[in-house]
Amino acid sequence: MIQMAFKCISERMNEYLKGIYNTPEEMVIVSAISQSQGVDLSEINNKVVLSLLNIERETAMGIGAGYNRMSSDLVRESKPPWHLNLTFIVASVFSEKQYLQSLKVLSNVLLFFQSQNVFTCSSSDQMGKSNWKMTVEPVNLNYQELTNVWSVLGGRYYPSMAGKIRMLSIDSTEISSVKRVNKETKLDLLKDE
Repeated sequence: MIQMAFKCISERMNEYLKGIYNTPEEMVIVSAISQSQGVDLSEINNKVVLSLLNIERETAMGIGAGYNRMSSDLVRESKPPWHLNLTFIVASVFSEKQYLQSLKVLSNVLLFFQSQNVFTCSSSDQMGKSNWKMTVEPVNLNYQELTNVWSVLGGRYYPSMAGKIRMLSIDSTEISSVKRVNKETKLDLLKDE
C-alpha cells in the first residue's frame, strides 16, 4: 500500500511538472536520497525525489475490536485495520550550479501540493480493484529537526519540503473466526451495536 501511495503521487506530480516544463522525460522519482543507502547520485540528479521518512499510527480513528455482525446470529472476528500517516520528504536534487533552477522546480512542487492535496487512487491486488483517498499536507520542521533529517540522509542538503500523507489504511481483511451467537450468549463487544 505504501508503494502505491508514492506511485500515485509521483505519477500525478510527473504529469504536472512535465506539462509546465514541456519535457517528455520523467522529472519525479521515488527513491532514497543518500549515497549511504546505495543511491547513485547521477540517477537522481536534476530530478524531484520523493522519499519516505517515517510511518506513524493514526490514533484519532480509535482502535476497534474487530467484531462485525454478519447476521442476527453470526459474528465475524478480524483484526482491526491500521490507519497510518506517512511522513515524506520531497527534494529538488540539482547541482550547485543549478541552485536557482532547483528552487524554481521546488516552487512548482509546492504549487502542485497546494492545488492537489487530496488524491483518489486506484489499485488492484489479490482482493480485487479498490479506490481509496489520501490527503497530503506540509509538515513544519524546525532547524534542528531539519538538520537531523539531512544528517540521517547523508549530510548533503537539497531544497526540500517535508510532508505527511494522512490516513492510509492497512487492512488484511482476513477473518480470524466466525462465532455463532444465541440469545443466552452475551458478548460485551456487541452491546453497542
